[in-house]
Amino acid sequence: MPSGKYTFYLHNDDRTDLLVAATFDGISQPLRGDFLRTAAIAGGVLYRTDTRLPALITELFSGKMHAAQIIFLTAALAGGRPAVSSTGDARWPLCRWQEEEHPEHYERRRMTLQLPAEDITVTLLETVPSRLRGQVIRQFITTGCALHTVDQRLPRLLANLPVPPESPEALVALLEEMAGQPETQTPACPSQEGSAHVPVNKQDSTTASSDRLRQNMKKIF
Repeated sequence: MPSGKYTFYLHNDDRTDLLVAATFDGISQPLRGDFLRTAAIAGGVLYRTDTRLPALITELFSGKMHAAQIIFLTAALAGGRPAVSSTGDARWPLCRWQEEEHPEHYERRRMTLQLPAEDITVTLLETVPSRLRGQVIRQFITTGCALHTVDQRLPRLLANLPVPPESPEALVALLEEMAGQPETQTPACPSQEGSAHVPVNKQDSTTASSDRLRQNMKKIF
C-alpha cells in the first residue's frame, strides 16, 4: 500500500463508530475526503501535544463536544486546571454511556484515508506497531470529528498551523481563543505557597506561544 494510504472500518455495533459515521455523513460528499484527512491530522496534532488525548477524547465523544470539556481534560493531564472564565457553559454531559440495542444485522463500512506522504502524521503512524495502527487511526479520526463538533474551523486550523501547539498550555490557550474567551493569566498548576511566583522564562514561553498561535490563526482565517 502506498505511503500515507490507510484502510480502516466503521462497525455498526460500535457506538463510537456510529457517531463518527454520523459526523462524516453530515459533510458534503465532495468534501468528505478532505474532511477525513484533516480530521486525522488534527488528531495527530493532539497526540503530539499529549499522547493520551486522542484515546480519552474518543472515550468521551458523544456526538457533540464542548470546548470546556477539552480544556478541562487537557489541563487535567498537564497537572493543573483552567481559569473559571475559560469554561464557558459547563452544562455538558458527564458520561456518554447508556444502554442501547444491538443491531440485528452486523455491517462494517470500509474507509480509505489518504495522507500526504510528507506529513508528520504519516511518520508518527509508521512508528506505531502494525497491530495497533488501526486503533490509533480510529482515535485520530474520532478526535478530529469531536473537534469538528466543537468548532467546524478547529480541525482545519490545527491541521494547517505552521506552529502547532507545543504544550497542553498552548492547546488550552488556542481553545480559549476559538471559544472567544480571554486568556488566563493564572498559573496552570498553582501551589499553596508562593503561587504568585511563576518562573519568568515559563510565563514568557507560554505568552510567546500564544502570540504565535494568534498570528497563525490570522493567516489561516
